[in-house]
Amino acid sequence: MAPELKRSTSNAGIIMISLSYLSRHVRSHLRANSKQLRRSLVWHVAPSSSSVSNVFACDNHTQDHARTCAASFSSKAAGEGLTTRSPLNVAFVGLGNMGLQMAINLAKANDGDLPSMHFTVYDLRESNVSRFFQHAEISEGDSLLSASDLASVGEANPDFVITSLPTCEASEAVVGEIVQSLPKPTSQNDEGKGCIFIDTSTISPNVSKKLHHLVTSASPHHDYVDAPVSGGVKGATDATLTFMVGCSSPETLSTTQPLLKRMGTKLIPCGGPGSGSAVKLCNNAALAAQMLG
Repeated sequence: MAPELKRSTSNAGIIMISLSYLSRHVRSHLRANSKQLRRSLVWHVAPSSSSVSNVFACDNHTQDHARTCAASFSSKAAGEGLTTRSPLNVAFVGLGNMGLQMAINLAKANDGDLPSMHFTVYDLRESNVSRFFQHAEISEGDSLLSASDLASVGEANPDFVITSLPTCEASEAVVGEIVQSLPKPTSQNDEGKGCIFIDTSTISPNVSKKLHHLVTSASPHHDYVDAPVSGGVKGATDATLTFMVGCSSPETLSTTQPLLKRMGTKLIPCGGPGSGSAVKLCNNAALAAQMLG
């Protein structure tokens, strides 16, 4: 067999294995959320206010939680998204090839779309943190910090934590540690401040739903959004990424939109928790199938 044919056969086998792997992770989620995902596809063809609401046809518990979380972020959601709250405390964890460029764009000089920011970054590799500070540009009133560890990210009481991580295990470990480190209410009457996690990692839908449960169980004012991206390093550099968003409600989507719009140009609301990750894996499977011809 010619070397070229051997290589082609090998690649086809790898792709088929990848498709099988993706199928196992997505199949159960698609069965459980088929109606929800169909509503999402309808929304993209003919968007309307009613169909946007239908995309987020979550169970009653999730809807109740979403309303509670949205209320705790009312100052951020009022008027033009987040522009009424100042300053905004944002943390970004994971400064790899994608995360570094996304964090640089998020920290860029403010053009009025967001209030001033206290922006904190963390990565296991100090060299990645150094690269961020070499290229980051901020406007007057903003501040840039690097966290010494994940615990300090949570202890800083952030409004948003954005993660860009390579594996399911990494997402679980990072989100879990930060959630445990968030300040606890000091009394029964102290409702505390809400924190929204935005996970841009490509991970299993089941893990996304697990993390949503973990975050929202810690406080009714916290929330978790799975928002994996498409567009590659060039899209991350040019801030032209597409975000496939799975979250609790249109209110949560509206609250996170100003941040995501700094890093990308398209937001696709896919439905409730885990739906963004499911659509992302389907997108990966379609690309793999296309490679097979």
